[in-house]
Amino acid sequence: MTTPTAVPDIVIDAAECERLENEINRRVAMLEQRTFDLKKAIERSKPNFPRAFCCIGPMVYHDIDEEIRPERRSFCKSVFSSYYFTVFLLIYNLVCSIAGVVTKNNTSASSEEVKTEQQWQHFGLACVYVTGIFLAFVVWYFPVYKALATGDKGSYYQAFMGITIAILFGVFQALGLLGYGTSGFLYALFLKDKKEGTAAHYMAVVNAFLWVAVTCFYFYVLAKVRKMWKEDKKVTLAQKIQQVFSPTDSGPQA
Repeated sequence: MTTPTAVPDIVIDAAECERLENEINRRVAMLEQRTFDLKKAIERSKPNFPRAFCCIGPMVYHDIDEEIRPERRSFCKSVFSSYYFTVFLLIYNLVCSIAGVVTKNNTSASSEEVKTEQQWQHFGLACVYVTGIFLAFVVWYFPVYKALATGDKGSYYQAFMGITIAILFGVFQALGLLGYGTSGFLYALFLKDKKEGTAAHYMAVVNAFLWVAVTCFYFYVLAKVRKMWKEDKKVTLAQKIQQVFSPTDSGPQA
């Protein structure tokens, strides 16, 4: 008859238990972090801007607090505010053109001097410029946002091009040529000379100065983005140098 083999007792001291517990906690924390990162990645793949309106739904993911570094958030928020101010100016420009059309002609001005057809053309183009509510976001604001969020060279080039277009458009709006839908300084002079009353004239003057102000801010944005581009360029160069000179596997040591 064989005797059963005794099973040796497994002894784990307190230090080993603590080490195993810490290792388990570390792996649980890593799993939770990966799950959190995965959820964030899924959220970023879902557009959240602009908010759903009528038949228009969200088209892009936009979250300044989430995607922009803390030291750049204040600047990005000011740029975003300037986008909304541009939206206001495009609508206000349309209101100024409507005011110019409905204001009675000056009795001392001839029909040729008033140029009624050009005024209606002016109003029509002002309506077209309202599409800039969408185009301003696509052409210059969102490229700036993506450049600040990613530091990508291509995004910076798109931002430079978009801001330059915004500056040229702002100058064009402030100038205010009759018949081109821009209620700026020249359009204000036309209303003063050829129209009765002063309301439409002063509305156009205010519009012109507001476009001057926002165009000056565009210049500031261009300079600021250029500075950040240089900073990111230096960081990228430093990372490449570090990768080149970083130590590789040195092989077995004696």
